[in-house]
Amino acid sequence: MLSIYETSAKYVAYMATQYDDFAHSTDGAIMEALGDEILENMYDDELLSLWFEFRSDRYNEEYYELSNDELNECLAGNEPDEIVRMTLFGNFNYNDDYFTIDDLENLESFQEWKLVEEARKDNEFKQWLTDEKSDWDMDWLEETRKQYSAYLKEGF
Repeated sequence: MLSIYETSAKYVAYMATQYDDFAHSTDGAIMEALGDEILENMYDDELLSLWFEFRSDRYNEEYYELSNDELNECLAGNEPDEIVRMTLFGNFNYNDDYFTIDDLENLESFQEWKLVEEARKDNEFKQWLTDEKSDWDMDWLEETRKQYSAYLKEGF
């Protein structure tokens, strides 16, 4: 569980003012700001672990660290010509950090920094983090709402 108590309600309320528009309700703006704050302050290894969990839960994708052991385990039982096909028709680079087997049974590999960048930009992932993985409660939300309204009255 991601603790939101490391982030002050006052700070999240201030950040939420940037989302004050017709597309966001008060709670929507607050949750958007909370998601941004979580993503900005999370270490890459923790972010990737949650990103992989999200992708597995939502899209049934499995990511593996690119190592000989992982490759051998994932490709065990495949004939050599099948492995060549998986590599040839996939987007695989042995120097990358992670890999997956896509829907067409091809090998796809990724550099860590690209996955981190993609995770930080994914709004669906951000919403999943705030809804499923953070520990906000109604007391925190009410405090943040009050501060958010105060900021809006001050013209932020």
